[in-house]
Amino acid sequence: MLVNHLCKAHRVDDALDMLKKMKEGSDGISIKPDVVLYNTLIDGLCKVGRQEEGFLLMEQMKSEHNCAPNVVTYNCLIDGFCKSGEIERAHELFDQMNKENIVPNVITINTLVDGMCRNGRISNAMEFFRKMQEEKGIKGNAVTFSTLISAFCNVNNIDRAMRLFDEMESLGSPDALAYYSLISGLTLAGRPDDAAFIASKMKKYGFLPDLLTYNTLIGGFCRKKKLDKAVEILKDMEDSKIKPDSVTYNTLISYFTQNGDFETAHKFLKQMVKDGNAPTVVTYGTLIHGHCLAGNLDEGLNLFEEMLRTSKVVPNNVIYNILIDSLCKCGKVDDALSLMDGMLEKGVRPNTTTYNAMLKGLSSRNRLKDASRLMNQMTTQACNPDYITMEILNDWFSAIGEVDKLKQFVQGFQVSSSAA
Repeated sequence: MLVNHLCKAHRVDDALDMLKKMKEGSDGISIKPDVVLYNTLIDGLCKVGRQEEGFLLMEQMKSEHNCAPNVVTYNCLIDGFCKSGEIERAHELFDQMNKENIVPNVITINTLVDGMCRNGRISNAMEFFRKMQEEKGIKGNAVTFSTLISAFCNVNNIDRAMRLFDEMESLGSPDALAYYSLISGLTLAGRPDDAAFIASKMKKYGFLPDLLTYNTLIGGFCRKKKLDKAVEILKDMEDSKIKPDSVTYNTLISYFTQNGDFETAHKFLKQMVKDGNAPTVVTYGTLIHGHCLAGNLDEGLNLFEEMLRTSKVVPNNVIYNILIDSLCKCGKVDDALSLMDGMLEKGVRPNTTTYNAMLKGLSSRNRLKDASRLMNQMTTQACNPDYITMEILNDWFSAIGEVDKLKQFVQGFQVSSSAA
């Protein structure tokens, strides 16, 4: 019990000291450690990345105490080597346990399959699994199939994943993880209708989709611009008593905004607040960006003011950049400069995108004095100019005969960057 709790608290060295004291004994009484205690220590060492020490401890238990390792001992070590990416070492241990006539179990197989999949060796994992089915009669369980399904989905081999899922269903062993792995893979592959079909099967067999599953499906339909289907999934989600979160609402608001349906987007914003989900910087940023792209700058600014006035969300430089760029494009350069000053007052640092939008706006009005001030500010803050900055300034300064000012800016920046 003491060794177990020390290992769980990652105090493995203290646990090893406990083993030493046991063997040395006190008051003339020594206690012979058993396989359970050794397994606990070996697992503890592997959990903290000290699997080689775990292997040496197994050798020690065999030689010093004639204590034979069992399948749990090998499972702990195989897991440790798999997690460290030493797959060949894990296979050596698997071969060793077979030589010692220790029969592997489904946990052994799952550990090796997972290790190979994590290290990009999916074909090897599949081949190993089939071999174990034929030679050892280990059919695998939901974890085995879920691991392989997820791995094939991650490399976009959806057909192979589907065949594995059908095989798992025929064995009667699907679990919620397997369903979610396939739903996620199908959605990422741009097949949300197939993903929704799997979700319906999931419900039929008594597994209730969770929030993550519903958000995955909603996102998949939105990316395919099937917004009516996304709303259907939301309705099904609410009927299943699963409460939408900010991710659900932000996804819907984002895609309805991109589609130009601001009425529905704002309806979801109201529903979001009503459900107790506070709008985030992503929520406001999405709506402001959408309105600005649609030419509704005033509406974007109204949302920005509402954000400052009623929410605790601090605008980030993405939102400021959207508004500054839109104001400059509408010729409202003074308003953009004022917004940039407000940005600094709020402690939000301008970046290269901010300066590029502002310099572009100033160049259209030939306001050299304001541009010089911003260029000095960029230098002071060691804010890297990019190729867009240089294109704006080069075109402008060449046209008005101020190339020397651009050279001074570049030199000043180089000094500032070096100091920074």
